[in-house]
Amino acid sequence: MVQQHPVILTGRHCGTCTICCTLLPISTERFRKTANQLCKHCDDGQGCRIYQSRPDFCRNFYCEWRLNPQIPATWRPEKSGIFIQRISREHIEGIPDTYDSPYALIFVLLRPDSVERPALVETIAGYVYRHVPVFLALPGPVGYLPAQILLNEAMEAAVAQRDPGAMTIILRQALQALKRQEFEAVPEFG
Repeated sequence: MVQQHPVILTGRHCGTCTICCTLLPISTERFRKTANQLCKHCDDGQGCRIYQSRPDFCRNFYCEWRLNPQIPATWRPEKSGIFIQRISREHIEGIPDTYDSPYALIFVLLRPDSVERPALVETIAGYVYRHVPVFLALPGPVGYLPAQILLNEAMEAAVAQRDPGAMTIILRQALQALKRQEFEAVPEFG
């Protein structure tokens, strides 16, 4: 299967956002960085100092905000407090076989109060309706993966009834459950 390069939205640039340079772990022959630690080549709020020669992992990664016009333009991760990662199904556990989407979306709440954004409920509901696996997540401490919870099964009835109040309650409950979860160490760094 030939891997297609994602289509990047016109007008959406990383600029000074360095969220992915902090959140994501990288483990390649050329470069290693654990989760939730600013990359040594990055200046917080300014960007990558080795952008032209950055590792392939970085070169090929785009957050969902850069890829998807359904994500509001105002949701640039460092401003909205919401980082959305598209991840291939084979790299994530806990997705029932009933979902045929080739990817899942992980909505990482950088600020827990982001769960109260009405547009977040609407956006997640749209993916649940289309049977795309959706996870809500909270970042862990340095060296740990985010705590995450699959939302689809809990939200399906509220989405089918188009009940934003019930969907908001489910997101709040999921956030509380995430706050009680233990974080898992990044396997390559544990």
